[in-house]
Amino acid sequence: MPELPLALHFADCASVFLLDPEHKAIGMVHAGWKGTLARIGARVVATMTEEFGSCQENILAGIGPGIGPCCYQVREDVAQPAREALQDCHNVLLSGSDGSMYLDLWQANRQILIHAGLRADTVELAG
Repeated sequence: MPELPLALHFADCASVFLLDPEHKAIGMVHAGWKGTLARIGARVVATMTEEFGSCQENILAGIGPGIGPCCYQVREDVAQPAREALQDCHNVLLSGSDGSMYLDLWQANRQILIHAGLRADTVELAG
């Protein structure tokens, strides 16, 4: 529906913005660790494909600013589900020198979108 405003609130969590310029469809995703592990970005891409006829390789994506991999320390109760849910995503669960674990929400969501059919050159990271 044209002229329908969309808004989401983000703090440390990753924000994912999707645009299909051909079908004039947009999607917005709040991807904290739970949404990332649930592959919420890929689900929105699938919905855009089903509802609007979007073609994955034409969708543009931007992953907005949020907590970075340097700072998003997670405990085992998040690390273990991340290992299981993100097996096909590389270098998204990082080990600190002291054995602590860090989750890279930016890269996880980027790789999830690429696995969902988006072209790597159309998925931008704000950092």
